[in-house]
Amino acid sequence: MARLIGEHWEGDVRVRWYGDDATNEVTVERWQDPQAALDMVAQVNSEGPPTIDGLGKPVVDVPVVVAMKFCADRGIPWERLLYSNDYDDEFRRFAFEHSKLTYQNAKSVHTVQ
Repeated sequence: MARLIGEHWEGDVRVRWYGDDATNEVTVERWQDPQAALDMVAQVNSEGPPTIDGLGKPVVDVPVVVAMKFCADRGIPWERLLYSNDYDDEFRRFAFEHSKLTYQNAKSVHTVQ
């Protein structure tokens, strides 16, 4: 049976380690409450997303643990999904699959090819 070894916070992500004495395996669990992101998206969608100088309008509010799960399921590095243009098609798919986190702009990001 797994037992809690330790835990800490990385920003708003809680990280816990569990150890299994029978198998000598360690499991890492990451948890993040998505409610703040959902509330922000709902508020911005009711008022209309602002234009950010030099960047345009925001597309989606991405909780890190949600992106990590999406990327793990698809076999891609989450850091490159969020911090590069290498996976733009996957990012559009993420926004489509997580529409509650997507800002409603004039140009929709809901087209997936």
